[in-house]
Amino acid sequence: MNLRYVFAIKNDGISAKHHLVFWLVYFTFNTLRWGSYYGDLYFSLKGNIVEFPIHIALCYFTIYFLIPKLIYKRKIILFSSLIILLIFTLTFFKYQLTYWFVSQNVWPEGPEKTVSFTFNYALENLNSDPPSTSPSHSDHYLGWIAPSQMAQSPRDMCAHG
Repeated sequence: MNLRYVFAIKNDGISAKHHLVFWLVYFTFNTLRWGSYYGDLYFSLKGNIVEFPIHIALCYFTIYFLIPKLIYKRKIILFSSLIILLIFTLTFFKYQLTYWFVSQNVWPEGPEKTVSFTFNYALENLNSDPPSTSPSHSDHYLGWIAPSQMAQSPRDMCAHG
């Protein structure tokens, strides 16, 4: 295994500075977005500090290792299996880190208080958008969107994305 793909940014014409700027902008946007959703910027900041290393590791591992080693060699089923396994494994670690360092209610935007790792939690967290716009959550949903513009069901949320 070539460790260059795992521990360094491949020389692909994009400098480390550009990678850093991208992740800082994305981190800031995500913190503000979820801070607005929760009505608690500090909670969002803590959550993003815990989650972003996981997102970054999965991103670079996929781009610089899995794709060159599997997709380019047409090992699609192995690639897909590994991605699914990685996502579920990293979701478990995300749950544990959130539980111990952010809040024991690891999914406050979920339909009910989540205090244990479940298959439903893992599936729902594959999507980073809020899973519900039920009346109990609509007062927290991105304050600048008028209630009449909010999605009425999770399927409608795609139209507002």
